Amino acid sequence: MGYSPNKKSKGYWQDFSNVEKELWNAIRENNGLWPTQSTFKRLNKSYLIEQVGNNDGKFSLMERIGYNEQKREELASELEKIVLKAAA
Repeated sequence: MGYSPNKKSKGYWQDFSNVEKELWNAIRENNGLWPTQSTFKRLNKSYLIEQVGNNDGKFSLMERIGYNEQKREELASELEKIVLKAAA
């Protein structure tokens, strides 16, 4: 039997901090965007598709890990730069 790098220890996914860590890694690898199912597969992280379902879905997880808040802050920062540039 070969070693599978994606094989997690028993109980790994019951600790939400592991789910959160794995999701943020996938988001970073996807240039800060929430990965689609096909992106999870392309990133060799298809095991996260099941975790999204096990944790009440995409939108629930986005809120729970603070993804939406981070995106709002990034958008506000970009809008401020645009406004300042236009006013100059």
